[in-house]
Order: sequence, then C-alpha cells, then structure tokens
Amino acid sequence: MKRILVLLIAWTALAALAGGREPIPRCAFPDLPPPEDSLDNTIVGIDDTAAVVWIGTLKNFGKSTDAGGTWSAYGYDDGLPGSAADIGTVRIAGNGDVYLGCFYPRQSGLDPLQGAGLARTRDGGNTWEYWTTSDGLGNNAVWDTESAGAGNIWAGCWTGGVAISSDDGETWHSSIPSEFDYGDNVFALARTEDYLFAGTGAGLAISSDDGESWTLFGVPGTSSQVVGFVEVQQKEDGLWVWVGTVASEDWYGLWLVRWYDTYWGWTRYAAENNPGINSNAIYWIESGANEHLWVATAYNGPGQIGGITHRLPNATWETITGRGLFSNNIYSVSTVDNQTIWAGTPLGLHVSRDGGASFDIIDFQPRSGFIDEPVAYAFPNPFSPMGHGECTIRFSVSGHPLTHDALVDIDIYDLEGRHVRSIVSDEVYQGGFEYQKDAWDGADASGRQVANGVYYYVIQANGERAFVGKIAVVE
Repeated sequence: MKRILVLLIAWTALAALAGGREPIPRCAFPDLPPPEDSLDNTIVGIDDTAAVVWIGTLKNFGKSTDAGGTWSAYGYDDGLPGSAADIGTVRIAGNGDVYLGCFYPRQSGLDPLQGAGLARTRDGGNTWEYWTTSDGLGNNAVWDTESAGAGNIWAGCWTGGVAISSDDGETWHSSIPSEFDYGDNVFALARTEDYLFAGTGAGLAISSDDGESWTLFGVPGTSSQVVGFVEVQQKEDGLWVWVGTVASEDWYGLWLVRWYDTYWGWTRYAAENNPGINSNAIYWIESGANEHLWVATAYNGPGQIGGITHRLPNATWETITGRGLFSNNIYSVSTVDNQTIWAGTPLGLHVSRDGGASFDIIDFQPRSGFIDEPVAYAFPNPFSPMGHGECTIRFSVSGHPLTHDALVDIDIYDLEGRHVRSIVSDEVYQGGFEYQKDAWDGADASGRQVANGVYYYVIQANGERAFVGKIAVVE
C-alpha cells in the first residue's frame, strides 16, 4: 500500500549573482521564480507503479511514463483546481485512477492552511474532475487520500476530518476521528481490508467501519499527539502499522503499532537507540516489496543528518546518504520493487535503479533560475566536518557561452556576505556537460573550523556569471 503525504517545506530559492572577479563584500540572494511551464525542483510527493510516476512539487504536479526520461506538468491551466502554485498529496489507486490533494503553501506556520480540494484523473491527466467544500468536503486543504472498489473514496482534510464518499464522489459527508483538540486535522490515511487508519493532530485513529466511527490511540507517555504519517505492512503475525510522529519532544520519530490480542501496543524506533537510523525527523513512510520498509528523513540537529532509512527483511536498518543524493533532507520516497527507488528532495528528484547503491538526479530547473548557468550541488548537505570530513561541490559549466573551457572561482561566504574561504581561484575547467568536483573541509581561510550555521558557496565562471548554493554546517 502506498503511503502518500506531503509536508509544506519553505526553502529559500537559489539565486544568481553577476559581477567582476573581486571578492563580494555582501551577497544578495533574490528569489527567481521558475518558468511557468516547467516543474519545480522541490519534490514533496511521489507515487509510482511499474508504468508511471507521479510527483507533487511546490509549484505543480508532474507525470512520467518512461521511467523519468520525459515529464509532463499539470497545473491550473490543465483543469486542476486552484492555481499553479498548489501542492499536495499524490496517490495512484489500484485501478489506475490518480488522486491529487491540492493546498496552498503558507507564508507562516501560524497562517491557516487553505486549499483547492481533491482532484482525480482517469485518463492519465487529459481530463480532471474535482471536489471542494461545496461538494461536501470538510475542508479544501486535502492532506491525503485513500480509495477502494465500489466507488469508496476517503480524503483527509485540515480541520475537516475525513471526507467519505461511497458513490464514487457523487455525495460526500465528513467524519471527525476525535473530539479532542486537533482531532479533526487528518494528515495521513492508510487502509486494509479490515481497518482504516488516520494520523491526526490528536493521535492515531482506527476505524473498523470504513471511517464512520473511530477509536483514538494516543502516543504512549506523551502530551502532544500529532501523527503525521501512517503506513501498513501485512505480516504473517498480523498488521504492522508504522507511524511517524511530528514534534520536537522525546517521542519524536518512528513508531511501530501492533495488535496484541486485546490492545494496540507501541514500540519506538529512535535514532539514538537503533544503529542504522540516523534521524527522528520522519517525512515519509513507504512499504517496499518483500517486507522492506523505506523512510524519508531529514536533518534533526547535531548527529541526526537525515537521508533514506531502509529496514531490511532481517530487521536491520541502514540509512543512505551520499551515493549521488545531493541532499540529506528527503521529503518523499517511493518504490515498487526495492530496485527502482524515487526520492524527493529540495534539490530535485533522485532515482536509484540499483536498489539504493547509487542515485541520479533529475533536475527540472537550472539551479540559479537562469538558462545556461553553471549547475551545481553540494553534498552531503547538511555537512558535518567531524562526521563527513569534506563537503563536495559538484558542478558543470555547460551552458552558453560556457561551452568551452571556463576560468572558475569558488568561494564560501557566511550569511552576512563575509568572505570565509576561497576553494578554487582562477582555475580552468573543461566546458560541456562533464562534472567537476571540489571540496570544502569546513575551515575558514585561517584553517579554523567555522561555527555551525548556513553558508553560501559562490561559483563564478569567466568572471561574468555565478551560481549560489547553500551549505548547512552542523556538528
């Protein structure tokens, strides 16, 4: 069963600088919106089958029918509700229908979440139908969906509970999982033949009658109960319900919920107690074939750098970083066979075709927002000088007028625009699409270790154009 949920993540857009060869005393980093007809590089939702991949981005939705070779973009102009800036859930139903939950990015976490409803296509995106509060949804901000045969559809809504239709969308009514505070905020849905699970702001809610009534189970020993992610595995000894909790308390992280004859028991899998798990910041949970489990995690403070956490059938854990992943902040992960693995990051869509041994990136935008700019990534990112040793800056000088060799500078700046270190100075690099690599060890020009924080790397080619990217330095 696919576990599809999208988190709203606000990331500063990468920017371009132009100018001469002199050190930049202070850096300006303007927002550069991408072209309207292309996908965004912040991938927050993925669902795939053997034949098609759907993604949700901070700007619109995308589809590939050739394993990522080519992509189609879908937004407001294609019949989806709302605007091209909507993002949301992505789910491919068992019959091939595609459901998209649309909602708007918030400027602040205190702003109310708004959305545009639930959309569905049955012909690969050629035509769309959609439902909103005027059709009976509890709220237009739809976090997650589930569907089954006989026209049964469920939609998890912000402050609207679970919207239920048993007649293929003709009529809808809402069911509130809990009357406790935030029990009407439904972030995640997962379904088996016997149960419907809902991750809510008040805990994990379980229904045995298709969502008409619910029993709430709070996270043991805690005061805050936000459950943001739910995924179910059918094992020989019963259901294993994997839960991702959302908060900065001691209970933050991954839990396994199982039925023990008379009660649902909770077991926590914390990064600090389980080798192979390196972050408690859970952004996605996905079942793979043959009892594999894949978890998208992100930076969660010193010692918890994020990556793709993988539970193998022998119950051991590993977390994948590097290997071609240009970010340790993984927002989503999806796989059908544990061999082709899709990972959504703030820097683009990554795909592994060898079971996670290596990854390639699918870059939907020039990193600086301009055509023909140098393309660059820094990894691992966040970067720990003590844990990683070096942060590699990988780039190409591939665009016009840089089809020939280019004279390159790479410099590190702090958030105030102060020059920290020159990594490359007046070096000639080969043009074309061949990538070059240079590394920073986290030290300043005097060899002193820099403080934790965000730094910018600036690449100048021929003194005319530049690329700016961020590196987060952690302990």
